[in-house]
Amino acid sequence: PHICFILVEQELPQNVGAAARALKTMGFDDLRLVHSDAHTKETARWLAHGSIDILQQAQYFESLRDAVADCDVRIATTARRRTRFQEYHEPRALLDILSGKGASIQRAALVFGREESGLSNREMGLCDLVSSIPMNVDYPSLNLGQAGLLYAYELSQWVVQKNVSPLKSNDDSREHRRLREKTERLLVELGIPRGSALFGRVLERLALLRHVDIHLAHSVIRRIEARLEHSKSDHP
Repeated sequence: PHICFILVEQELPQNVGAAARALKTMGFDDLRLVHSDAHTKETARWLAHGSIDILQQAQYFESLRDAVADCDVRIATTARRRTRFQEYHEPRALLDILSGKGASIQRAALVFGREESGLSNREMGLCDLVSSIPMNVDYPSLNLGQAGLLYAYELSQWVVQKNVSPLKSNDDSREHRRLREKTERLLVELGIPRGSALFGRVLERLALLRHVDIHLAHSVIRRIEARLEHSKSDHP
């Protein structure tokens, strides 16, 4: 997939400039900012050596929901544990997770939170998976430039693969997103409320499915939907 880096409400332009430089160095060019114009500040250019173009073409969004609207898989980054998620994936594991989805997705997003407080629980809820950088300190903290460089480095092999083999465009594209939408509707119909632990856990595991499993899950859900419709017709 195409990979975009999303920065939420950044206050320090220098951090955004450092992140832009990290992306450019590792072959990425899709930078998005949520409710922040830090990329337009002169101080952002101070640390964006050789990557001013990344700042200039960065996209602005009013909300994270808007910023991830075209993304099939959304990965939140965090330094602290949240109750919404049970699995935390190291940066080096993300390439395998995304590669395993094959042509079933077109675009993935890495989401970084505020300098001081990170992402809110509501914003975390808009994401499918969570990634965390393991560190040997009691109070882990990396600035945005450092974290961006680490993630960009771990995912840079995807850029190499993409440049060697053109991206596929076929009927499989965005099958992962369609599967998630179908699953959400089915869970609600089965009486599992949005926001519940079970609802979130199912979606979290769904985001880890590989390409072949995505097709299998589609087949199973179609059968469940057909059975539910048949049951409704028998008991109007």
